[in-house]
Amino acid sequence: EIPLQVDVMRPPHSVSALALGPADGALYLGGFQEILRYDGLSFTPLAQPALASGRWVMFLEPLGGEGLLAVAGDWDALGAGGSRNEGGRLGVDPWRWPSPQRRFLAWPFGRDLAVIATATDAGGVWAATTGGLLRISSQGGAPTAVALPVSAPVHAVAASSRALAAATADRLWVRRDGTFEERAELAGVTHLAWAADGVLWAATSRDLYRLPPGEPPQAIAFEPDVGAREVLALLVARDGWVWVGANVGLYRFAANGAPAGHERRSTRLPDERVLSLLEDDTGAVWAGTRVGGVVRLRAPTVESLGSPEGLSDRVL
Repeated sequence: EIPLQVDVMRPPHSVSALALGPADGALYLGGFQEILRYDGLSFTPLAQPALASGRWVMFLEPLGGEGLLAVAGDWDALGAGGSRNEGGRLGVDPWRWPSPQRRFLAWPFGRDLAVIATATDAGGVWAATTGGLLRISSQGGAPTAVALPVSAPVHAVAASSRALAAATADRLWVRRDGTFEERAELAGVTHLAWAADGVLWAATSRDLYRLPPGEPPQAIAFEPDVGAREVLALLVARDGWVWVGANVGLYRFAANGAPAGHERRSTRLPDERVLSLLEDDTGAVWAGTRVGGVVRLRAPTVESLGSPEGLSDRVL
């Protein structure tokens, strides 16, 4: 059991994406055909265009001072517990939600282009797609392509103040000062995250790796090692703890890779399929689950929010 306070907020079903608003600091939750804002007291649906039938909000990213970038798409494998990073199953409709106008602007991505992962830095959002890497500036304008040394789909991306990491089918690439270099041979990477000390963390659908600067990938052991494990989310918090969401619960690791806890439904999680992870400005970690709403983990009690706080019975 992870030695932290666990608060269970209960949107009734899935929370597939989480983000902090760049202007107001509120928590935004994406799910099935809906985006909600949580101000610490209640959940409020956003005014937005109707999403097409079967559309999930797959990613939410802060976009400068203007608002949020939301990427919506089909998630055919979700009901079967599939990963958002498999085969470009995401759709092609990104929306920018500028504040305070609260309206969405559609960008015309190509029909054959699918967004597989996103990451934010000070200048905008990076989108890993089946057509390569795209840059979406916080200053506005259409997305622009950024060339890698190879022409290939990008399966994961992570940004820090010093570098950008991207994963293709069997390699990791790091971009510094505008130039990409091969970092390591590592196949099947679906999630990437930077630590403050420059360590790059990478996850495949099943495994976790730690890449200290200048060193090869180090495989990290899961405890317990559940055979049917599938990694669905990865977060490196500011305090160095590494959080991994999976279809078998929530794992925590120390900065050196040592296992430091595991939560699942048999302990304190309302659902053990953890789809999304986010750290807020207070250092609390939020975990969006498949059918149990969103969970907040914070240092040292359990708190449940539902319809009295403004949540409907719709899927989130």
